[in-house]
Amino acid sequence: MRQRPRPPARARLLWAVLPASLLLACCGTQDVAEAPAGAGPFPVTITRTGGLAGFSDRYVVEQTGSVHRDSATGPQVCRMGEDPLSGLARIARPITGTATTSAAHPDDLVVVVATPRGSARLSDAELSGTASVVTTLLEDVAKDPAQRSVCR
Repeated sequence: MRQRPRPPARARLLWAVLPASLLLACCGTQDVAEAPAGAGPFPVTITRTGGLAGFSDRYVVEQTGSVHRDSATGPQVCRMGEDPLSGLARIARPITGTATTSAAHPDDLVVVVATPRGSARLSDAELSGTASVVTTLLEDVAKDPAQRSVCR
């Protein structure tokens, strides 16, 4: 009588662990889209790159109103007022797509608003008519702290 060869130890381990790992992969994490409705769109990350001035800025706005800016001039931290913060939340909440971050031409100024659910370019139709909240924040943080109106 002939005996069947046993599979190598690695193969036996794989067959023993595979069903459990598949179960954990399917059920172990919560999708960002399933976040509670009241959680809001935060943190909101705004990046500004390119343009004639050669911008390379990154702003992270927390739900508390805290704004962290990283740019060529160094890091800055300020706090947004309630009205601008709620305006930013209002425009960021419906964002679910994926923004194109590449420049359309050499002097293209690319401003992207990103949330945990997705991103959109400021020039996209999704954000049309709402640019003032974002552009005001970008301009305001660059000012002297005594002259700021949105982020102090």
